[in-house]
Formats: sequence, C-alpha cells, structure tokens
Amino acid sequence: MRIRKALVAIVWIIALTPHAIAKPRIVTSIYPLRSIVEAIGGDRVTVTSLVPRGADPHNFELTPSSAIALEKADLIFLIGGGFDTWSIGLQKADDARSIQLYQSFTDSLIPLGNGFNPHIWLDPLMAEQIAKVVALKLEQVSPSDSTTFRSRLRNFVARIDSLNHWVSRTLTEAKIDEFVSLHPAWSYFARRYGLKEVATIEISDEHEPSARHVAEVIRMLRRMKKPCIIAEEFSNPGLAESVASMTNAKIVMLDPLGGSHLGERSSYVGLIRYNVEKLREACSN
Repeated sequence: MRIRKALVAIVWIIALTPHAIAKPRIVTSIYPLRSIVEAIGGDRVTVTSLVPRGADPHNFELTPSSAIALEKADLIFLIGGGFDTWSIGLQKADDARSIQLYQSFTDSLIPLGNGFNPHIWLDPLMAEQIAKVVALKLEQVSPSDSTTFRSRLRNFVARIDSLNHWVSRTLTEAKIDEFVSLHPAWSYFARRYGLKEVATIEISDEHEPSARHVAEVIRMLRRMKKPCIIAEEFSNPGLAESVASMTNAKIVMLDPLGGSHLGERSSYVGLIRYNVEKLREACSN
C-alpha cells in the first residue's frame, strides 16, 4: 500500500513539474546573421552558423554535420539569391523554413554581374531590417517568447541607431572619400555613408580580372589623392599587393564576417566598429 501511494505521488510530481520546452533550432549561413539572430533570440533559441571562420561563403561545401543541422532546423536564415544557396540543395524548393533575406530589399539591391551584390548585412540599417524579419519569424516558431523577442529587437534597433550615427560621424571626421576594393563586399556600406567605391579589382568570383581591367584600376588609383585598397581577411591579397606596389596605395584588411571567438567582432555592432576603426586608421592619414 505504501509503495502504491509513493508511486502515485511520484506520478503527480512528474505531471505537475513544468517540462523543458525545446528551444527553436536556428541555422544561418554566415556568422553575422547568427550574431543578429542571437541578439534577438537570446537564450530562447539555439543558433548555428554553417560557414566556419576562414572559409569563403560564396563557394562553401556543406559538411555532414552542416547537413544534419539543416535537416533539424526550425528556421534557416540565408542571404539568398545565389550567395549561399549551396544550402538549399538539401531542402525542398518550397521549404517554408528557409528565409532568403535579400527578398526584403528588392528595391535597394545593387546590381552585380547577372544578379545582385549579396553583401547586404554590411549596411547597418539593412542589418536592422534583417533583425526585424528575424524577430517576426522567431515569433512564428515560438509565440510564447514574443514579448522577449520584441524587447530584444527594440534594444538591438537602439544599438544600431547609435552605431549608425557613430559611423557617419567617424568617417566624416576622418575625411575618407573614396577607395578601391579587391572584392565588392563593402558596396552597401559605402552607399550608406557616402563613400565612393571607385573600382573593384575582382569583378567576378568565377573569373580572374583581365589585364586591361587591372591596368584601368591602376590608373584610377594613381589619380586618387589618398589611394586605398580594401581587401578581406579571408581573401588572397596577392593581386591587391601587386596593384598597391605600382600605385603607393595603402591596403586595409577588413573583416566582413566576424566570429564567435573574436572579442568585439563576435557581435554585429562590434564587427562594424572594428572595421570602421581599421578603415579610419589606414585610409585617413
């Protein structure tokens, strides 16, 4: 009798104890998107990014662990439009879990080749819009956490607004007017803050630039008062170094991707501040 009463008591304790609700599993293609999702979702979600530090997100090949993460994901945030659609091959074409973020910016995308420039996240105000899309989608998969997501979104927007003013003021004071890019990663950033991207050395990811094109870029750099070439930390700087040697241009290595173990670059705001400081130091003197 006592054993039966004990078993009944245990059953009631289990029944009345709140069960841990599984956190929504979110996958992003690149780390900056993960950083934005974490800023909105906080500890209410689990976030994984597919492209590891040092890999080129344009041509990444999925690993078995990445494929498993995609299969189990509740939401998948991509830039889309060909940039990171190597992930879509494992999904159905109409998979509602996949959010291609470029579709929120159809009126403001910068043409590139036969498509568009995918580096939208490097414009802080476009990142703010990405965060609003993220918050909406998170609410759909976890309605009980809507209040938390909305509160964190307001905080993120406030930080972005502060960042936007700081970047604008810093670049104006540094008197940075124009630059040449190795790869067109910073076109949206330049447009936002009134910088002139005079030329891009690498026009396509698939083809090496022609000798004629490189010669034209060199002529442009020679006409600049403060010639500056922006390259990315994961890129091969050989071509930029060759062009710089013929033009006395400064090369500044920026980081468009950040990472979870890179101090200030582990947050979106910190990543942008890091790059602005690098740009000011290299191109304003």
